[in-house]
Amino acid sequence: MERGVNQRPSLTAVAGGKIIGVAWTRPLYTGEDAQRGVADLSLFAAAARADCVILSWETCDLAIACDLPLAALVPTLNILVAGDDGSHLHYQFPYDEQRLDRPLTQRGLQGAAPIWHEPLLLENGPLPAPIRQAVDQAYERRDSMARSGLEPTLVWMRSHGYTVSVIDHHPLRAADDGSDS
Repeated sequence: MERGVNQRPSLTAVAGGKIIGVAWTRPLYTGEDAQRGVADLSLFAAAARADCVILSWETCDLAIACDLPLAALVPTLNILVAGDDGSHLHYQFPYDEQRLDRPLTQRGLQGAAPIWHEPLLLENGPLPAPIRQAVDQAYERRDSMARSGLEPTLVWMRSHGYTVSVIDHHPLRAADDGSDS
């Protein structure tokens, strides 16, 4: 925010209690492209055989990019922890922006500092459509995507502009092949 930019939507894939990695959206056009770009974060989780996904996004940015109704009166950072059992915890961190008394960035953007309000926790509540789709597809596509492996998915996502940082390239390897190595 200090540089005039908010967090891009991201998905962290977790399998067997281990963080596999994080994927951030590609550059998006507003409307259907943005909705598809956010939902397709699920490809990483599915290929990683994730049993838990953690998504983060900024409410106003997501609503504007995806042409969704602006549901919050205040900008909000969201963190969603969703298990493959269909349950989720949605942490909301509302804030106001205080403009910084600094010159504009090289891109002409004005920086801001967040003034945080009381956080909220919603359990199994409604989610914005592209976020709901990302969660659902992460688990619905898991069997079919996992057969191809993680590497082809990483190549595809990176070639389409997604940023992906992988911590563990071999999620659940020992559990899959019955070995202990």
